[in-house]
Amino acid sequence: MKFNDMVKDGKHNYDKRTRDTLDKGRLRVNDLIAPDAIKIEPNHMQVGDRLVRTIFITGYPRTASIGWLNRLYSYGENIDISIHIEPLPTEKVIKDLTKKITQFQTAQFMDYKKGKIEDIAISSARSDAEELRGALHTGVEKLYYQAIYISVSGKKEEELDRITEEIETLCSSIGLVTRQAIFQQEQGFTTCLPLGQDRIRFKRNFSTSSLATCIPFVSSELTMTDGTPVLYGINMLNGSLVMFDRFSLNNYNSVTLATSG
Repeated sequence: MKFNDMVKDGKHNYDKRTRDTLDKGRLRVNDLIAPDAIKIEPNHMQVGDRLVRTIFITGYPRTASIGWLNRLYSYGENIDISIHIEPLPTEKVIKDLTKKITQFQTAQFMDYKKGKIEDIAISSARSDAEELRGALHTGVEKLYYQAIYISVSGKKEEELDRITEEIETLCSSIGLVTRQAIFQQEQGFTTCLPLGQDRIRFKRNFSTSSLATCIPFVSSELTMTDGTPVLYGINMLNGSLVMFDRFSLNNYNSVTLATSG
């Protein structure tokens, strides 16, 4: 498979027959960044001399706070995280929520008539829907689709499996449910490229406040190349250099902490 075929869209045409005589001899950006070869397997891809596997998030915890994904964002192995966000029209969302609330009310009324104990799940869902609808009405919140994809890479299949297992365990510990993109590795690979194309489209609804908790405000690296950076040491998590020019910052005071002795 050609790399160009995977990344082209409706705005570009890489058919060589449409190029003029001079254009045929020019290098394209895709030619410069394309790997030597791509081989697609059911649960991973071989891209050049590396193996790549895509994982996507299928379930999220009921509640979350700012920074709850920091452990994932700061993971020190070869992973790339791609977040796709798509805004939804508020008017349509309010209409859909109203229909859902009516359905919940009907279900609760039917249970009441049958003498059944109140279903906590239905009560919680109705309460959440009413709260969100009120926030949308007042403009406090908006609703979005969000999808999170994780691209794992390694030199050998054993390394790929090890990192995959560690990522799945880490995600499970913070309330995320993951799934490997079996037989969708090509779509997953393209989705994780900086193209803004979600080829898997496993989306979940997020309000503005919920979405804000997922924004990666942390980084596992502290490497500044501007100014005159000073090398302070090596990051023990991922082996990257810790270097920056603190005198280029607004406040260039520093604090050094260490164990005694």
